[in-house]
Amino acid sequence: MTTVAVAPGATVSIQGEPGSFSESAARRLVDSPSLASFGSFDEAAGAVASGAVRYGVLPVVNSLAGEVLALPEILDRHGLATVAEVSLTIRQCLIAPAPAELGQIVEVRSHPIALRQCRRFFAAHPWMNPKRAADTAGAVKEICASRPRGVAAIAGAAAAERYGGVILAEGIADSPNNVTTFVLLERARTSDR
Repeated sequence: MTTVAVAPGATVSIQGEPGSFSESAARRLVDSPSLASFGSFDEAAGAVASGAVRYGVLPVVNSLAGEVLALPEILDRHGLATVAEVSLTIRQCLIAPAPAELGQIVEVRSHPIALRQCRRFFAAHPWMNPKRAADTAGAVKEICASRPRGVAAIAGAAAAERYGGVILAEGIADSPNNVTTFVLLERARTSDR
């Protein structure tokens, strides 16, 4: 894979809200990026294809949950090319609005990939029901704003810090070696297609 020199401050699309692991990956790949958040992987890729942003960062594979998205299809559909990648250790946390206690949680929201990374946690806490959300940080943002009783989210510590949540449990993924690979995308040059 070819790597590129990316100008500091470049605009980068990510799927999900700030405070996500995609934001962390974007900050590892681009110095001081200007972030543009989108509701889906396809929308984030489409923003690159349309020229609304110069780059996009998307997760492609997780060591515990497998494929996050079908990268070849995204690249082909949007005329994009992968120009760099980074692998991040993912430390999942159970986050709730304060005040909350672990035993009070009955519903846990997060992205489906994050929920799959934490199967053992759910097996050990069978009263907690996983519920799909569009993204990890977005789930934390939503519950910290609406403050539903007995509801928590799975995301990284950055989301708890950003949205004022409290971390009830840390390192809840099935393995401490939980790694996700993210790619930096740009529009494909004619010779790349």
